[in-house]
Amino acid sequence: MVYFRLGNIIYAYTPKQKLPLGELLKKQELLREEQLSAALGEKERRPNKRIGEIFVEKGFVSRLAMEEAVRRQVEELIYRMLHWESGNFKFYENEFPTEEEVLIQISTENLILEGVRRLDELEWVKERLPDLGTVLSIKPIPAQRIRDLALQGEEWNVLALVDGRKDIYQIIERSNLDRLVTLKSLAALFLAGLVEPVPDGQNTTGREKLEGLVEKLSVLLETYREKV
Repeated sequence: MVYFRLGNIIYAYTPKQKLPLGELLKKQELLREEQLSAALGEKERRPNKRIGEIFVEKGFVSRLAMEEAVRRQVEELIYRMLHWESGNFKFYENEFPTEEEVLIQISTENLILEGVRRLDELEWVKERLPDLGTVLSIKPIPAQRIRDLALQGEEWNVLALVDGRKDIYQIIERSNLDRLVTLKSLAALFLAGLVEPVPDGQNTTGREKLEGLVEKLSVLLETYREKV
């Protein structure tokens, strides 16, 4: 289960491996057994109090540490999902975690980017990309979405080659980076929704393409400057 709000991931878990917050903190050695027992006893006396608030109130663990523990669990889950070859999914609108859960805020694009960076399998990377003859362009950012991008140097270099005219093969040939690095960067940008195939038969002049590219890159660079 992966929960989103405004395009960002706020919580995720696997039903077979879901751990209560106390057990998760114990597993990550942030909480001792006796502290968990004391907090659960307090929870019985004050059933309307969230268990996480009790941990913080008693000084057993900081809110920042709780959020970081949940964040690590969510990140590892998403990284594992990137290895899936097939599966079924359902989408539910306006459903959110229970009040017992600690919610976080993770950029979906950055999580996908980091997940692909961790992969070394060339075939996996190639299978996630369109045909090498596909022309790519920078994907516009929806008006309602604010992207907190954390691109690395290699990804910026590859993104600069995406101009709406070069296909994937030409981008690889023009890149001064290693072939696998270029492919991984393209796959990361594609899976994160930052680049997209140019529709067949799209008729735009070179000047229009250049103006569109400059505008899109300006938005991305502005996001990058604000982050720095």
